[in-house]
Amino acid sequence: MHIMTLPIATVLFLAPTMGASDTLHFGIGIANYNNEQLHYSDKAFYENFSAELGAHTDFDDSFMLHLDAHLYTSPKDLLARITPIFYAGAGIMFLKGQEDYGFENKSNNTNERWGVRLPIGIELMTPIDISVFSEVVPSYVFSPDEDYESIFTSGIRYYVY
Repeated sequence: MHIMTLPIATVLFLAPTMGASDTLHFGIGIANYNNEQLHYSDKAFYENFSAELGAHTDFDDSFMLHLDAHLYTSPKDLLARITPIFYAGAGIMFLKGQEDYGFENKSNNTNERWGVRLPIGIELMTPIDISVFSEVVPSYVFSPDEDYESIFTSGIRYYVY
């Protein structure tokens, strides 16, 4: 494992829970990534923005991490008992290993690959602290190979608080 991988992964996993006293809601869940893989997803809502962490691994040598920040809006009284939350944001992603996660690995290298994401989505919150969400994420891997992919993700989260 590359020397920078562990600190970066640690920061990405802990980032959504940092400042937990300011967190309005925190949820954990699973999502379907491009109709291929399931991945872990958590989300923390703050007063003016939300942060999302996603992680997937094949439990062999490949994994993908992403961290996004979103601006969101929630129209009141749009639907009875279900609150829609519309969001858009920006984030980073880190890929390692042979799994391509939809991005062509042109040089067949297993080194670290970096990219940016621009998620746009909707999350439907229920009164029982469960939400469903869908998003479209234009994504661009820029190092070491360049590739663009529009990703579709849908999933479910349980909000712990």
